[in-house]
Amino acid sequence: MLLLKYGDNMKKILISLCILFCITGCNKVEEKKLSYEIEDRTLNSDYSCATALEKFYSDELYDYSFPCIKSNYVIVVFSNGSEKNIVDALNDKDVKVEDLDTFNIKYYKTEKNRP
Repeated sequence: MLLLKYGDNMKKILISLCILFCITGCNKVEEKKLSYEIEDRTLNSDYSCATALEKFYSDELYDYSFPCIKSNYVIVVFSNGSEKNIVDALNDKDVKVEDLDTFNIKYYKTEKNRP
């Protein structure tokens, strides 16, 4: 009889652990898939954008530039309320350059010179 009780308790413990791992595992996956919006805050303020190309990102094939100095005003707003400027968000791989198209943020894509 004692062996059966021990077995029942072990089943309860294992089930509890499985539920706990599922819950914590699901939260970790959800943290990586935060939804976000990208805002160009130069459009909603009196900010006068200095006219000069500003390279804000580069990959193996292309350089990406804004038509004026505004990378500190292009902000990624995550669903949890946190914010990052576009340069940090791209470098941290939170967003992709193509996401700017989704949010109608204008930029230039220039092919790098290859040797």
